[in-house]
Amino acid sequence: GYTESEIEIAGEDAYNYQGVGNPHNFAKIQPGEKVLDLGSGLGIDSIIASHYTGKGGKVVGLDISKAEVKHAQSRADKRGLDIAFVTADMESIPLPDAMIDVVISNGAFCLAPNKEKAFGEIFRVLKPGGRMSICTSTINMELQPGVHWPICMKMFINVNEIEPICKKIGFENFSIDDKNSLMQFDLPGDVDGETIPS
Repeated sequence: GYTESEIEIAGEDAYNYQGVGNPHNFAKIQPGEKVLDLGSGLGIDSIIASHYTGKGGKVVGLDISKAEVKHAQSRADKRGLDIAFVTADMESIPLPDAMIDVVISNGAFCLAPNKEKAFGEIFRVLKPGGRMSICTSTINMELQPGVHWPICMKMFINVNEIEPICKKIGFENFSIDDKNSLMQFDLPGDVDGETIPS
């Protein structure tokens, strides 16, 4: 879902894309804004965000992987970009309250163990009127007990739980857009008359 111009901004780092979507479609980052990229990985979305904020803005990339933070910082420094990458957990963001205009995340949010705590931290660091654009994998069914689900499936949030959690925290003007999802599939109870083993 990235535009040609965003791929050009990524340039030689484009091969480092990680994620499940394009958070910039809804983030609508403006010049001069402060942006936090949660689960920034190798830094591609932070680099694109830095282009949108311009010289007067600021981008912080946060990731739990020290190696990826080190790589992303070296790439930003080589490009002469004012991006600060930090090693931290999105459930405990090391930033003051109400300092960020826009929070983006691409793919990493699905692996936060406590989604409500992570959403709460986003709300805390956002300025009043701030916004978030989170691309994440979700499930739309209850996981059947007794099935040996992959760990990632156990970590994904049920899509129907997102809005109630966010409204409880205090988010307003909330919407979920899954119309361009390329990973939608249903798990039937049987395939060709055979019951799926649990």
